[in-house]
Amino acid sequence: MYKCDKCGYTLEETCPKCKQKAKLIKLPKYNPEDKYGKYRR
Repeated sequence: MYKCDKCGYTLEETCPKCKQKAKLIKLPKYNPEDKYGKYRR
């Protein structure tokens, strides 16, 4: 998953909206005991 500073998140290396290069982000590891997991699902 990538993040464009102007537009938000995308799955492509370049933002489809503004055509700028997006930064690669690292997602948190899965943890079944995640206390905030219900908010992300």
